[in-house]
Amino acid sequence: MHQITHSITLDVTNTAIQSTITMQQELADTYCLAIHITENGRPKDLSGCYVQIKAAKQDGTEAVYDGCDVSGDIIYYVVYPQFAGAPGNVDCEVKISEADKILYMPKFRCVITGDTSLKNITRSTVTSDI
Repeated sequence: MHQITHSITLDVTNTAIQSTITMQQELADTYCLAIHITENGRPKDLSGCYVQIKAAKQDGTEAVYDGCDVSGDIIYYVVYPQFAGAPGNVDCEVKISEADKILYMPKFRCVITGDTSLKNITRSTVTSDI
């Protein structure tokens, strides 16, 4: 069981970056994202879908993370330490596929900071078995 540290909502009809999350570099592996997926504002059932997070880092490197769990309209992603390997912006696409066909790619941004003042950020108390 992981504690949800950030909960965001992304709409599959919006192609722009829809949300920005701030994470502290040294604590990256303690973060768990709950990404609620909607379509025109209504929950989008992702049953049968495969989800990946594609991260484009400020240094020009890209990585794809497969460690996502799906439950209804929610994607759970436990952040890997290398995801937040260096301070800066990480632009992310949530690649939602079914039967080897990409259905949607909503976007969000993570701002990775090395600032230790973020250690006391208030976190959500929502928990989920993933």
